[in-house]
Amino acid sequence: VISENFYWRGTQYQHYTALNDIRRVRLRVTSRWATAGGADVLRADITNPAASPAVAFAIRPEVVQAGTGTPIRPAFPSDGYFSLVPGETKHLTIQFAHRPASPLRLVVECWNNTPKFHPPVDTSNLALGRPVTASSTEPAGAGPEAAVDGEAATRWSSAWGVDPQWITVDLGRSTDIRRVTLLWEAAYAKSYRIQVSDDAVHWTDIYQTTAGHGGKEDLTGLRGRGRYMRLYGTERATPYGYSLYEFKVYGPPRLPGR
Repeated sequence: VISENFYWRGTQYQHYTALNDIRRVRLRVTSRWATAGGADVLRADITNPAASPAVAFAIRPEVVQAGTGTPIRPAFPSDGYFSLVPGETKHLTIQFAHRPASPLRLVVECWNNTPKFHPPVDTSNLALGRPVTASSTEPAGAGPEAAVDGEAATRWSSAWGVDPQWITVDLGRSTDIRRVTLLWEAAYAKSYRIQVSDDAVHWTDIYQTTAGHGGKEDLTGLRGRGRYMRLYGTERATPYGYSLYEFKVYGPPRLPGR
């Protein structure tokens, strides 16, 4: 299919003001960085929830700078205008000539949706949408990609009752590491290490603890460099496995104007 158009037929000819009577919907939007064909792309899932009272009509996504609202150009979305019936999801890919350096916001304009925007895409999280592997996955559970999708509602969980377990993210190139944020589910690590490597074989510890507390653990002041980042759990805090909502990795803070 090269192109696709849709048409709506009303009960009265050219009675366009009837569109004002469409009930409001609240779209569900998630977005993350990914790699396709060797280039960084923004992937977005736009859903009109099954319980919505109406069709989401004439949706138009656009990526803008978070601070100013200036559109990012050039940008090439896989679809421009589309509509979603209740329960329908559009999987969107947006390509750029170069990955923008500034924080972004995905604006989702629609005739009858509210609000009109999605929270900023966290471009500073180096692990977001990157290739990821793990030592194991709980049967029927989500894979390790759930820990780098930018969504706090999805999680990777390892096999139950087994130590050690690990999750590894490929950052794509050797990178300076200064901070890691872990968002744990109730099954967290009591003892673990944060490690870096350039070959995913030889690892260097840049952080370790035997007193993990679960919840949100924001590990700052780290000093390390590598292409691969690994969370290596050596002791579970519960009889279950390791269950991680998000594994976020950050480099040095950007200087103003850069």
